[in-house]
Order: sequence, then structure tokens, then C-alpha cells
Amino acid sequence: ESIIERIRTQYQPDVPLVIYAHGTGSLLCLAHIIRRPSKPLDCQAMVISTPSICLKRRPTKLLLFFARTFANLDPHFLLPVQGNYTHVYTNDPAVVEAYRKDPLVHDRWTASTVTIFMEVGVLLEKTILEAPWPLLIQHGDADTVTPISGIRKWVRNRVRGDARFKEWSGHFHELHNDLGKEEILMDAINWIYMKLQI
Repeated sequence: ESIIERIRTQYQPDVPLVIYAHGTGSLLCLAHIIRRPSKPLDCQAMVISTPSICLKRRPTKLLLFFARTFANLDPHFLLPVQGNYTHVYTNDPAVVEAYRKDPLVHDRWTASTVTIFMEVGVLLEKTILEAPWPLLIQHGDADTVTPISGIRKWVRNRVRGDARFKEWSGHFHELHNDLGKEEILMDAINWIYMKLQI
């Protein structure tokens, strides 16, 4: 909300605003829709790329309990996040190689962050999401982090309103880094033009 307010007051007050969110960032945007239905974000559309819900490895109640405990005792305590080094997030081998060599990539998140994402993921899976503006959800059917079967079911059973689900064949978790990303991005841009009548 504060970032949008800054854009509106300091830069472009009248330009249509579209939010693009990927992975765990999608969780934050979708959670805002559910938790603040009476005050939707000041945007005209939202593009969600591979939302990190319906994970392949489900957070158990015991895991959530331990994460909450660590978060309450020491919010900055670092918990291991499995998969950051082993997952293949994109179908582009060059990006995968660069990711694995990047010294800033790590496999630990703070306990508070892990807890928030797990709680929000569980909330989204069991709550009806009523889109307050046009919503595009994109997902690759070769995603090994958030399998397409769970996302299909979530969209079918939980998402309402002006929402479009676009499934990309042969694509992985990071659609924006995949080979063939130009087609994916152009599809989103064309959808935005159509919805905003630009």
C-alpha cells in the first residue's frame, strides 16, 4: 500500500497501475485480497506468476508449530529451506547454472518469514479469493515446486471474479526466466491492454 501511495503521489497519479508478482511475492498480494476485502490495492489489474501455494512438500501442522515457536522466540533465527540449490527453477540451463553459482543464493530464511509464508499458503488454499479487479494467473505445467495439478484445483475451487488462468506447457517455476519467456510476457501485456482498453 505504501509503495503504491508513493507512486501515486510522487510519480504518476493517473496512470493505470498493474502489479506483477511471482512465487512467494504472489502470496503477499493474494493474501492482501483475502485479508483486506474492503480496501483493495489501488491498482487496475494484477498478474500472478506461479503462486507458491499447493506446494509439492506440504507444511505439516508439526512443522508449522515449530516455525511459529522459533518465530516467537527469535524472529531472525534462520531456518533451512529445502530445495534452493537443488530445484531446477527454469528450463534455461544458463540461468540454472548462474543461479547455482550466485553467492547471494542461500537456503535459509528467517523463522518469521517462513511462518508467514506457510500460514498465508494454508489460508489461500482454503479461502475463496474474490478478485476485485482483473487477475491473470500464469503457471508452467513442468513446475516442480508448485505442481500444476494443485494450482488447477485451487483456481477451479477458490478463485472468483474476473480471473484468467493461463497454463504454459513445458515451462517451469520461473516463467520470466524460461526459454520462450518472450511469448509469456507478451501474452500478459496483451491481456493488460485488453483489460485496461489501452
